[in-house]
Parts: sequence; structure tokens; C-alpha cells
Amino acid sequence: MESLGPHPILFVEMDSEKAIPAEKLLSGWGLHVSSARSGREAIELTKTRQFEVVLIAVDLVDIKAYELAGAIRNLGDQFQSIPIIGYGAERSDVNGNVLTDFICHPFSEVELHSKLKTHLDKMRPEIVMATLDRCADGDPDFRRELAQLLANNVAELMTSIDKALAANNPDIFIRSVHKTKTTLGLLNDTEMLEEIRIIQAKLKEPNPANLQSHITKMIDRCIKTIDTLKFVSEQE
Repeated sequence: MESLGPHPILFVEMDSEKAIPAEKLLSGWGLHVSSARSGREAIELTKTRQFEVVLIAVDLVDIKAYELAGAIRNLGDQFQSIPIIGYGAERSDVNGNVLTDFICHPFSEVELHSKLKTHLDKMRPEIVMATLDRCADGDPDFRRELAQLLANNVAELMTSIDKALAANNPDIFIRSVHKTKTTLGLLNDTEMLEEIRIIQAKLKEPNPANLQSHITKMIDRCIKTIDTLKFVSEQE
């Protein structure tokens, strides 16, 4: 299966016999996996690290999955939109309306991969909308202006790579990356950030291998980002 990219995720499972194979599976998809063997440990890790998805066993001994999810959400506004996925043999333990999703265990690798790919997509409109609303303090006019500004910044970044290649001058692209640093940080799109990092490194090589494939991935991501930001900018 395709790599999901270097996204940091938290995996909460008390049973090592279940946890170790799952951790290997997740790491094999390129994810940066942090593990917790209890709800208390999961909360402490979430306080000190930034995760893009939390995957929780519903049969934890010290705390139920929905209670743990609620405790994580109560850590602050930035935790309201984080995807929290419960998993287990039965759905009956999942309630409280704080879990984003559920997956049956033992895992279907195809289903787990698909769910994670969906929830890790930072350019989903609802995720971008929530991010910009927080930045705009709920002001819809400011949010629309911010979305348009970010879209313009990403568009400039996308065109800068062609200019850099045409002029044989990597600094054109590098300057554009620095200029859009705030935008990229705000969107927290790790896929785009990783492609940009690779492209910057390869532009410094005399005969970079696979440069065009990484550029294509970045441009595709830029187009998707711009489309999402334009959609958000049109919402009331």
C-alpha cells in the first residue's frame, strides 16, 4: 500500500501483543507512531506532542475510549478537530459523540489505511474551515479574506518552481518557500511540507533523481489546497 507520509499519530493500546504488530503496520506506511499503554499516558503524551490522528482501543482498563477522547478534546480548542478513531470488537462501548470514527479489530489493513488517509487529509474543507475560523476568531469576513490570501500565497509558490527551473536558479523557489512559511505552517499540511523539503534538497544536487515526480506531487497538492481555500472563502 502507498505511504501515508510522515504524519505523527498516537496509538493507544494496553495489550502489547496487539500493539506491536499494529505499530509495525502503521510505521510501515511511513507514519511517525507514538504509543501509549494507558489512557493516562495518552493524555500526558498529547499535552507535550502534536498528533494528527489518535487511534484508541475501546477496551482500555483505566478509562473508556469515549472518556479518553473527551479528556483530549478538553485540553484546548486546538484539539477539537483532531480525528480520534476508536477500535475494538464491538461498537457498543463507543458513545459520547467525541469519537470521530470507529474501526473493527482485528484490523482490515485496507479499511484502516483508507480511514487514516481520509482523516490525515488536512485539506478537507471542514478542517480548513475550522482552522481559519480559529485564526479569525469566528469573524466570517476575516476568514474569507484570510482564505483568499492563503490561496494566493500557495499559487505563487506553485508557479515559483517553474520559474526556478527555467532560470536554473533554485533560490527563486527557496525565496517563495520562505515567503509562504506562515501559510504552510498555518495549514499544517505535512504532505506538502515534505515534498517541499525534498524538492529544496534535490534542487541543490547536480543531477537530481525523481525531481519531476516530487514537483508533480507538490503541484497537485497546491491545486487541491487552492481549490479548498477558494471553497472556504465562498462560504458564509
